[in-house]
Amino acid sequence: FSQFRRSWYMFLFQLPWLPEVWARSFDFEMITEIFKGKVLGCKRADAFTEEDLEAFKYTFAKPGVNMSAGINYYRAVFKIPPSRSYKNTKVTCPTLLIWGDQDGFLEVGLTEGLNKFVPDFTLKMVAGASHWVQQDQ
Repeated sequence: FSQFRRSWYMFLFQLPWLPEVWARSFDFEMITEIFKGKVLGCKRADAFTEEDLEAFKYTFAKPGVNMSAGINYYRAVFKIPPSRSYKNTKVTCPTLLIWGDQDGFLEVGLTEGLNKFVPDFTLKMVAGASHWVQQDQ
């Protein structure tokens, strides 16, 4: 149930237009929360500067540019059922998964059992890192 609570936004994103309005509200506060918030944000305070955040906000505030493309990714997750043709398929190339043990979006437990589907699998758990592992470390 814990991962379900962490994924609440995926259900919000199923609604038409409301997620886009929410994303733009309060000068794109959502962007600040995602990257610098206490729960979801980067654990290294200086990883995203105010200038970085303003660049994101500026980009998404331009006429003709919106957040729908990213939000539509989450909408498609529920609309397009997984293909049955992948059943019993294994990933055959060497695979490295880098995961932050303080990820506010995804539980560490989601990494368990992946080696059943990826025989040459390596998990690198980064202690103290968030969802934004590359910025944290």
